[in-house]
Amino acid sequence: MGELFWENLKNRKFIFAFLGFYLLFCFATYRHFGVTWDEFDTYISAGQWLRYYLGLPNRLSALDLNFVKECQTHNCFNTAVVRILTFSKTILPDRIHLVNLLLGIPLFWFAYELMWSCFKNGRLALIGPIVMFMTPRLLGDLPANPKDAPLAVVYFASLAAMVLRREWVDSKFLQSVLLGVFFGLTISYRIIGFTLFPIYVAFRIYEECIADKTVTKENCGKWLGKEMVHFLIIFLVSQFLLCLLWPFIGQDYFHHIWMVFSASGNLGWDNKILFMGRWYQPSNHFLWYYLPVWILIATPIFILGFSFFSLLRFKALLQHKAYFLVAFALVFNLAFYFLMKPEIFNGLRHYLFVVPMVSFLSCFGLVDFFQTTRWKPALFIIGILLAANVMSVTTDMIRLFPYDYVYFNEFVGGVKGADGKFETDYWGASLREASEWLRGYLKTNPDRTYKIKMTCSPWQQQIYFFPNMKGDAHFTEKEADYWLAVKGVVNNDIPAGGVVIHSVEREGVAFSYVAQMKNKKQGLP
Repeated sequence: MGELFWENLKNRKFIFAFLGFYLLFCFATYRHFGVTWDEFDTYISAGQWLRYYLGLPNRLSALDLNFVKECQTHNCFNTAVVRILTFSKTILPDRIHLVNLLLGIPLFWFAYELMWSCFKNGRLALIGPIVMFMTPRLLGDLPANPKDAPLAVVYFASLAAMVLRREWVDSKFLQSVLLGVFFGLTISYRIIGFTLFPIYVAFRIYEECIADKTVTKENCGKWLGKEMVHFLIIFLVSQFLLCLLWPFIGQDYFHHIWMVFSASGNLGWDNKILFMGRWYQPSNHFLWYYLPVWILIATPIFILGFSFFSLLRFKALLQHKAYFLVAFALVFNLAFYFLMKPEIFNGLRHYLFVVPMVSFLSCFGLVDFFQTTRWKPALFIIGILLAANVMSVTTDMIRLFPYDYVYFNEFVGGVKGADGKFETDYWGASLREASEWLRGYLKTNPDRTYKIKMTCSPWQQQIYFFPNMKGDAHFTEKEADYWLAVKGVVNNDIPAGGVVIHSVEREGVAFSYVAQMKNKKQGLP
């Protein structure tokens, strides 16, 4: 059945070293990340989720709360876990961001384990977590994206469990229960987790008929019978866990689950988005090329190149179970996107869970290229290009920090080339830096009260204000002393009566502004 991982700790010395580095990264950086647009509402809802399960009264009744559209498209289980792990009754953003970073560890661990299962080489396996870390859109979303980043982690973990289940437990029954837990957990994060079932069916056919070659015409019927039993166990365990973790579904499974399916394609975003230099209304236009374009411009070129190469080498790499599974999962989810035509926006965020698949496939392409290519000039040239691009990506990540989720590759000229054509800081995380700058600017006169017009989610800014800074999203141009705004987000522009006195920038591109109102300029700092 395979060796158990705890019997081979020496084979994990490389991943332990990487995780040591990652822990240092987490504790050194978590205080730098700003609050994002959805965080306050999401963690408030998580508090209601906890009160519901603890039998405590909610501000809304449980039934009313669960019929809110947001609760039909997103469950609050994962954010409730984060709040528990902060060991605080109040919402502490910095502590939440640290917990979110630490909860990203399974992504790197499973990337290593999957690579190890294929190559049995610690150095080659280490490529998996390193490439994941070198994916700016993924790493940048881990600390402060409470919806999409956790799904990306647990979805990839479920794929890993399909491949590694035999190494973890010997009993087929326990393997089915284990997969049911992984699948149920993923679906409870978002309903897209149901795609794991057809992916698993395809993987089992490949595993038994192509990889292991244990199924023949003679025993096919018997195998199918046993497989259906195990599939039923997986399904029942996953749905039990789903009902347990998602109150809205658990209250009336057969009725509410269809409501969730119907709501999942329409996320209720009524504002326009910037895409390829034009403004679009997601609810009115399905741009079939929206997701492919974002993958092409927001993924490091070396990852794109080796991922594409791995697909060209599909037949040669088919021997690796992890490769087949991840490649099939990626193709299946992209096909599902074209078929269902969902309403998505904010770049890759709603399909962030496919980004680890793209990055992971590049690991196979990289290893295969350098192991099979015999022409030395090609190895030398590609090696130089790889080193140059890795260095370029690393430099960009350092320059963009802590806004790595706005990364763009060289296809559009980086962040500077994408400015004015694509959404950049759609989460508004840079408002922390803008708010803290304004706080320092106004501290010279602590006895005066300043009125500040806030945009995006007001809590993103207000949490960083001094007591004499009165923030309100409803202040008019005449009422406000200062105005905070995020560039490139609809309805967040600086009014004509405002003068920009500070901007939060990376690589010469402004993400957010602090403006002073002209009519209040006299007498202000």
